[in-house]
Amino acid sequence: MHPCKRKSVHVCVDVIGLFWYIAPMYIDIVPNRNSPPAILLREAWREGKKTRKRTLANLSDWPPEKIDIFRRLL
Repeated sequence: MHPCKRKSVHVCVDVIGLFWYIAPMYIDIVPNRNSPPAILLREAWREGKKTRKRTLANLSDWPPEKIDIFRRLL
């Protein structure tokens, strides 16, 4: 089965038509002590028994409606 036909939260990127890279992405809300929470676009993967994550973009300045639409797309 083609990687993009699976029913999970992944984004498939065709890099120059040579291979497919599957990047599980999600929106994470991180509390910030006395400030409003940070809303981050993140990518996650596993290395052995550990889960690693990387922040791809800070979406804190986006309006809530736009974040909600983007979350549905993911």
